[in-house]
Amino acid sequence: VVCAYVGMPITTSDGLTLGTLCVIDHVPRELNEQQLDLLRGLAQQVVRLFELRLQAGRQIEYRQWFELSLDLFCVADFNGHFIMLNDSWTDVLGHSKEELMSRPFVEFVHPDDVEPTNAEAAGLVDGETTVSFDNRYRHKDGSWRWLRWTARADNERSRIYASARDITARKGVEDALNRFMDVIDETPDHVAMARVDGTPTYINRAGRAMLGFSAS
Repeated sequence: VVCAYVGMPITTSDGLTLGTLCVIDHVPRELNEQQLDLLRGLAQQVVRLFELRLQAGRQIEYRQWFELSLDLFCVADFNGHFIMLNDSWTDVLGHSKEELMSRPFVEFVHPDDVEPTNAEAAGLVDGETTVSFDNRYRHKDGSWRWLRWTARADNERSRIYASARDITARKGVEDALNRFMDVIDETPDHVAMARVDGTPTYINRAGRAMLGFSAS
């Protein structure tokens, strides 16, 4: 038979009550204020342990999401060094993460893209957001990979958080299409393209000359 019962609610920091920490005895008892304070402290400790465990679980999930993503995720400092990279960097560029973090990241950037990259990084520090910025990074075999960036800076921590996607294949298709269109534009034959409703979308140089109109 329960003759004594005292309970303290277990309440999270956002006000959610999860249950009660109880003291039960078969002998009638009355707890003094010091014992009640101790029970309150134990209940708060249970909440802290629960929230720490929940936080640790979230950190594991975030880490898994960071590491397993096919996109290139990174954290960089305001001095221009990577401080955290996921495995996709090695998959795409061939360099180990240690190699990539050992030098300023612009040393891996194509010489023609260094100035725009530095300008983009400076804009991030000034509070701008990067959306669809393209540059080339050197693969370990000496070739170049086109990366498309999205990034934002945290000025309080002096960190840049960014993701990139390898668009080398897409760039290759775009370059081939542009070369093809250059050839079409130079051919002496009249070449045109139009929508199904008959609205022209492209007329090459010979066609424009024959009709006497500008492209617009």
